[in-house]
Amino acid sequence: MIDTLDEFMRRDRSQKWLVEGVIAEGELTMLFGESGIGKSFAAIDLALCVASGQPWLGRAVVQGLVVYLPSEGFDGLQARIQAWCAHRSATTEGVPFHMGAYELALNHPEDFAELEGELDHIRPDPKLIVIDTLTGMTKGLDQNSAKDMAAFADTCKMLKLITGAAVLVVHHSGHKDKGRSKGAVDFWAACDRVLGMSRVGRDGVLSIKCAKSRNGEPFDDIHVRLQQCEPAAVLVEAEKAVKGETTVLTRGDRIFREVVGRKLIEEAKAKAAFNEKYGKSPGANRNAWSRALDKALNAGLIELESDGLILSREK
Repeated sequence: MIDTLDEFMRRDRSQKWLVEGVIAEGELTMLFGESGIGKSFAAIDLALCVASGQPWLGRAVVQGLVVYLPSEGFDGLQARIQAWCAHRSATTEGVPFHMGAYELALNHPEDFAELEGELDHIRPDPKLIVIDTLTGMTKGLDQNSAKDMAAFADTCKMLKLITGAAVLVVHHSGHKDKGRSKGAVDFWAACDRVLGMSRVGRDGVLSIKCAKSRNGEPFDDIHVRLQQCEPAAVLVEAEKAVKGETTVLTRGDRIFREVVGRKLIEEAKAKAAFNEKYGKSPGANRNAWSRALDKALNAGLIELESDGLILSREK
């Protein structure tokens, strides 16, 4: 179909967010990072938030059905979903979330046809399809081949076309260059948005960076960390790692930074909140507070005002 210029200009091209500022409806997005960094934790967290309608890291979502296609670790996924529910005091009952129960080779026509047939029976149409991971959900694909990676991009676009869903593909970073995804650049080029996950501190802080945004402004870096929550771990927001900081943040350091926040606060009020959260004996609370306070002062993160206020200098 070819529009006149007036018809083309009248078409609604406004971006509709699935996850505010991060993933738009109907887009192809890639999330990449090194092995074991927590990409799947981020993907399952985002997917469950969309399916349940809960905000993702403080960002509004459009609630809708999710299809999650994992290539491995099915038992581990059960544990992660249980942990997510425990952390959010939620249940899986009634949540429109469909999980692939076996591996597929999406680059093989017969496997893709099988998936297409299953998607045809899922109603309503999914808002989000997650492929975790590109490597695991393909067989015989040469990731260094421009032709193969472009063909896989076409496969993802076909999923978008037949369902109208946004497609999120989890992928690994390059062996030598951790700042880009593994393999030929053709899949990167085909994506509307590319998210890179990396470590930014020795205290477990991870950064999710918008490495590419075809439509709209890239979002500011998102800082997260993994927090233990039986029977697995969950993704939570984190403070940005302090540049040049070489010491590991203790539990006391993290609680200190949480209660001090980024505004003026009375030292007595902050200390009382710290003691409540730290929850040890009075002596242990006092020692932990002193250590965390000294570390923050030495790092230049705070100033102690003469009137008993703590001034945060974090940006």
